[in-house]
Amino acid sequence: MRHLKGTLTKMRRLFLTGILGLLVPCAFGQLIDSDFHYYTYGNVSHSLLILGSSDVRTGGGFSLAVGRKDPKLRLLRHIEGELIWEGYYVETNTSHPTVEFPATTSQAFGVLATVRYRWQFRPEINFYGDIGMGIQFSNHNSSDLRLNNNTTPTVGMGMEYRTSESQSVLVGTRVLHASNAGRTHPNPGQNLLQWYIGIRYKH
Repeated sequence: MRHLKGTLTKMRRLFLTGILGLLVPCAFGQLIDSDFHYYTYGNVSHSLLILGSSDVRTGGGFSLAVGRKDPKLRLLRHIEGELIWEGYYVETNTSHPTVEFPATTSQAFGVLATVRYRWQFRPEINFYGDIGMGIQFSNHNSSDLRLNNNTTPTVGMGMEYRTSESQSVLVGTRVLHASNAGRTHPNPGQNLLQWYIGIRYKH
């Protein structure tokens, strides 16, 4: 029961931090370069027990990102690609610590470079797919993450709803895989399924 209350308290804190993050683009809109799009996200996360992962974790986090369309990333000549640089924080908890890995809470910071492709559905609605790669640093090891620094390939998809000429709301999901690229054995890796809501803003 105490563990559940602690988890709920941490989730509330993450939720409130994410809400504050969602206000950043609006508050600083006058300072934003018009050639870029800016993003802020809040997410909830749950580990997937696939590809050798065994550590059941739940949590959440938030992220800030900046993106710009790049003609070099065009797909099939008519689908534009956007390169997005993202910095994020995620906190996860496990209810099954071990003697070797006693920490129940893990905090991680990371950077991602993601390419996003959009498909128009309606004038105000489009769907998108993401693929990217990054690095992550965590304050604790676990049975899935044997090192504190890991690489993080990711894939995801979502829907974007344009609310105005300069702002959109996004809802999506992604899988963030963290592992150390074989620098330790075993190297099961961690697979976080993240559900997020975000804002895309352009000055």
